[in-house]
Amino acid sequence: MERDQATRFVHDLLRLLLSKKGSDLFLTAEFPPAFKIDGRVLPVSNQPLTGQHTSELVRAIMNDRQAGEFEKTKECQFAIN
Repeated sequence: MERDQATRFVHDLLRLLLSKKGSDLFLTAEFPPAFKIDGRVLPVSNQPLTGQHTSELVRAIMNDRQAGEFEKTKECQFAIN
């Protein structure tokens, strides 16, 4: 997946999250993308993300510091405004 395509996909997920009045987006390898809505984590689809897709998606929206943290821990939490 190219960076532009990954960025568009994440932005589409964020728009959907906002339309459902959700608060969090979760992108986890081997699980479908999920939203937190009213305190509950709900999958967006039945299709799990591969490790490669998860990595490409999150790297498309991270800054260098976040990408470095992700490389070290394989985990990173951040906000998008």
